[in-house]
Amino acid sequence: MSTFLILGCGYTGERVARRLLDRGEVVAATTRESARLRQLASRGAKVTQLDLGEADSSAKLARITDGDSMLHVL
Repeated sequence: MSTFLILGCGYTGERVARRLLDRGEVVAATTRESARLRQLASRGAKVTQLDLGEADSSAKLARITDGDSMLHVL
């Protein structure tokens, strides 16, 4: 089983996360939108609210579990 870190889990990232979770993969996801966080967390993803434009974003990013694979969705 792999661990995937998805940075910027908006429309596309959320679809990727759902597919990975359906396959039984471990997913850590970041997004700015709390509604997306709740949806992904209810499916089993480890979620973090993160806006890279905010001053504390570097500290939050450092606390996120590293993944075997990372997807940064722009």
